[in-house]
Amino acid sequence: RKLALSLLSFDEVREGIRKYHPDLKTEETEAIAHLGEGSLGRALEIAERGGLELYHDLVSLLDTLPRLDFAALQEFAGTAAEDDQSFDLSTSLLRGWHARMLKGAATGAFPPGLLEGEAALMRRLAGAASLDRWFEVWDKNDRLFRRADSANLDHRQVLLNAFLAFETAARP
Repeated sequence: RKLALSLLSFDEVREGIRKYHPDLKTEETEAIAHLGEGSLGRALEIAERGGLELYHDLVSLLDTLPRLDFAALQEFAGTAAEDDQSFDLSTSLLRGWHARMLKGAATGAFPPGLLEGEAALMRRLAGAASLDRWFEVWDKNDRLFRRADSANLDHRQVLLNAFLAFETAARP
């Protein structure tokens, strides 16, 4: 049997974060609530595992496209692949970012972004390749992430490949 639960509202997630992490600044709490996407458990994991800093690093890397800063990518992949939880959080944050970019590209209504310049980055990348091409990157990375554990793939290499797929799509 399956118990289907609806997503929590932004306010409910924000209040849950405040309850368990009263030390966070208001803007951090709100950013984490957005990244939690209606799940208090996911938001708390982001708060507890340094997910906000990880997200900042991820967006900063994407901002170097169409030519990735490979030294920064190596450092990010090394940190994000330190353990299974960090890898899962990193891939989840990248998927979420990519999904918001795809939705914006498809509808023309990009989300405001959690970081300064993030919405402009989404617009810039969406304009660098066709929507079909960005969906191909989604499919490729989705398969790669799903296979990572079942085939015991090197998590660092998986992340490198995922970002290189973005770079290939973003190049003119």
